[in-house]
Amino acid sequence: MFRHSKIKWDSILRNSVKSILAQYGITNGILIIDDKDHSRSKNARKLHRLHKIKDKKTGGYILGQNIILLYLVTSKVSFPISFAFYAPDPLWSEWSREDQRLKKNGVPKLKRPIKPERSEDYPKKYAIALELLKTFKGQFPSFKVTCVLADALYGHKAFIDAIDNIWKDVQVITQLRKNQKIIQGKKTFNCEQYFSSYSGWE
Repeated sequence: MFRHSKIKWDSILRNSVKSILAQYGITNGILIIDDKDHSRSKNARKLHRLHKIKDKKTGGYILGQNIILLYLVTSKVSFPISFAFYAPDPLWSEWSREDQRLKKNGVPKLKRPIKPERSEDYPKKYAIALELLKTFKGQFPSFKVTCVLADALYGHKAFIDAIDNIWKDVQVITQLRKNQKIIQGKKTFNCEQYFSSYSGWE
């Protein structure tokens, strides 16, 4: 309904955010990026970016939409400021399933189908998140972002470097994976190795 409506929902949301910031005198805050799966009816066919999603509760699959959300947290008020839909590239997903099946059956890599390039029509989650951040920067150029918070899905070099190009000296907090590296001073440590010998403090 919203996608095909003639009402400019994006403009309404942007102006609503501007109104709240002005009303409360908010000039700085933290941006949080997260995504959430929403299950839809099995009979749904025409919803935007509808695709199969793994159900964490049952281990099976559901039909649903994945929404990437940009959330603003300030000392006075917190609220969502923008969102975008994500869907995996159907061609790439089909190749991945077939590649996993052949790999399980012991077919060597040279005899398996070549990995296709991802379509620009289906960007990765971190690319969508970066577009939301760039749009926010363009719409609110004077707003001071003190930190960007994201989970492990976004915690890689391409994402963090891109944020540094949007805002200089903005701290990025993200969850590390155990196979990532940590640099302390001039030494590089394996993440799992570093934290197994470092218990922290209360």
